[in-house]
Amino acid sequence: MKKNTLALVIVTLIIILSIGSFYFPLSSKALEDKIYLQKGYDLSVVNDSVPVDFQFEESWLALEPGEEKMINKVLVEEESSTVILNRIIRSDDGRLISIELNSEHSFKNNRKGRFLSSLQISGQSFLKNNKWSIYSNQKEVIKEAGIINGTGGGPAELNLVNLDYQKVSNVEKPFIISFEYMLYEYEKK
Repeated sequence: MKKNTLALVIVTLIIILSIGSFYFPLSSKALEDKIYLQKGYDLSVVNDSVPVDFQFEESWLALEPGEEKMINKVLVEEESSTVILNRIIRSDDGRLISIELNSEHSFKNNRKGRFLSSLQISGQSFLKNNKWSIYSNQKEVIKEAGIINGTGGGPAELNLVNLDYQKVSNVEKPFIISFEYMLYEYEKK
């Protein structure tokens, strides 16, 4: 009798764990990997240009060379994604102001959902989007603002733009900095 009860308990646990792992993935990161690599998921672009804007603060120009300021301000939340203005950094030589954005993902729905990404995902290849822009409050492009380059990478989808300190100092403030994300939708096959 004890052997039958033990066998029944073990079989029941195996069934529960199998069902649970199907409906509740082990982690958000594991689900993110499956979605990005399209392993068991269809992935489609909903919008290839979702601008995330924030205002450049004049106080950032007061940073000393080599100094950084943590901001940690949520700019956008879109279902499974949160875009955060992480920090502002003045280069050691004082010539650059760098601004860092971070896209954090929390995939909770393993069936279907949406998320923002700075990556152009095609099959199992990933191309980084570096579409940074600077605008006046009237939404006119400011070309003389001195964007030197934008970089980024995974796994946390950090995006960094470097601005020429002298040129930014001479631009009329306030102004808007914009980075374009892509909005994706995923669905379990």
